[in-house]
Amino acid sequence: MVLETKIYVYNFQTLTLEKKLVTASNSRGIIAMNGSKDMCVLACLAEGDGNVSVIHFDKNSQTLNIDAHVSTISALALNHDGTLLATASLKGQVIRIFSTETGQQIQELRRGTD
Repeated sequence: MVLETKIYVYNFQTLTLEKKLVTASNSRGIIAMNGSKDMCVLACLAEGDGNVSVIHFDKNSQTLNIDAHVSTISALALNHDGTLLATASLKGQVIRIFSTETGQQIQELRRGTD
């Protein structure tokens, strides 16, 4: 469940609260989850502009914080396996791709360049 400044993650098999996260203001409900049944990854806004938290639920809720942009995040996306995270800022000029394992930036794409 995504609220303005909190996220609650529930396990539907046991109907228990798995994790409660405090986020930056998130009135648009920006969040990303992967679709793989082998790896469960969640990406959400962290406290502070431009910061993202990546939580690996298949690895005992291991959390990685990524300083993705200077300005506010406008979009997050994970690939199917949950190994890559794409982020975009509110300015919309740069999309950055990060490894969800290490947090390292893999690629940067700029609007208006080849």
